[in-house]
Amino acid sequence: MHATDDPEEILAHDLAFHREIALAAGNGTRTAILDGLSSRTLRARIRRAYQEEGALDRTRREHAAIHRALVACDPDAARVAAAAHVGEVEA
Repeated sequence: MHATDDPEEILAHDLAFHREIALAAGNGTRTAILDGLSSRTLRARIRRAYQEEGALDRTRREHAAIHRALVACDPDAARVAAAAHVGEVEA
């Protein structure tokens, strides 16, 4: 987990975070899909980071919750945290 206030650096870490999880899951297809989608949604992510107050802090908190669950080997907590993160992104 990285502490920075630079939206573009945070987004780079965001992409890496999601990619590492996909790679760790051992699903090459999911990783390829994620890579393709990430490049297509980058502009929207940057815009949101600059325009939506609290978006970066919320992303940090959501990623931290997912990370804690994965480190604790708690798939149920990881699933709940990931669903909350995806739900927030889709909102």
